Amino acid sequence: MALVLFIFFNCLYLTDKNFSYFKNFALIINIIFVTTIFTLQSRGTIISFLIIVTLNIYLYENINFYNKLKYLILILLLPALFFISYPYLKVFLIKNIEINNVHEKNLNHEINENDFKFHLRQDFFIIEEKSEEDLKNKIISFSNNRLDAWNYLLQIFFNNKINQNMKKKLISFDLEKFLIKNKKNLITGHGPQADRHFLHNKLNNMADSIKGPFGAHASNGYIYSLICSGILGFFIFVAINILVFFKYTKLIINKKKIGLISDPFLIASILSIIFLQFRILFENSYSVFGVDLLIFCSSYLIINNKYKEIKN
Repeated sequence: MALVLFIFFNCLYLTDKNFSYFKNFALIINIIFVTTIFTLQSRGTIISFLIIVTLNIYLYENINFYNKLKYLILILLLPALFFISYPYLKVFLIKNIEINNVHEKNLNHEINENDFKFHLRQDFFIIEEKSEEDLKNKIISFSNNRLDAWNYLLQIFFNNKINQNMKKKLISFDLEKFLIKNKKNLITGHGPQADRHFLHNKLNNMADSIKGPFGAHASNGYIYSLICSGILGFFIFVAINILVFFKYTKLIINKKKIGLISDPFLIASILSIIFLQFRILFENSYSVFGVDLLIFCSSYLIINNKYKEIKN
């Protein structure tokens, strides 16, 4: 949500319309949003943010090099500085301001290079491993078991059973407790949220929030559409995304003719859909009803109206 809001306020900040009274506010709130993105350390969101910033540099050709450099410093370096400073500032405050007795054991903690290291997610980067198998396991861990979830769901969908390698991964689980359908249904799938049905299996010592060994759902909109609506629904879902991609690409190609940078709502809609189409590779996102779908549909309406104009 911080990235979606950043996209909207950022387009208002960069537009060539006369919003001078509002631009300073938009810049400050954008810095807050980007700092939030860095602090929460969502890998997909950070990558999407960098893609959005790169597209902004390309789309807003009216901004000269000096202003683009200033923009990057404010949008990238300031939030990064706040993010890096946070663990050191926290230790400093604990050492010098006794807020409550709970922090007394931390008062003698010295600031060192590990403060920032432990502030980072331990699985944020893929570290080079000794063997190919170790690297594969590291990538699976880096994906929060998404690769295993996708593999498991595809095996169940196409074969209605799992292979020996997958059984080894699930050795701690009772395979009979997995909710397997009685037969395959390749054409129309197994119905809404069937991915949760197939993945559901938990050990007694698992937290309530963990529904199975590979997460609660497919974490991929395309695999979700395949499992739930079959091959037919999968191709329809792919066709919809290709159609939307074609329309906003057409607008980007004709950005000068349609005055794209003068329409902050249109450009924010395009960037929002680009973000969601990237996000759907790692989350169910707008393949199910929710906030993502509402943003996607609202953005598409704005894009489609403009597309009809240039087509006519």
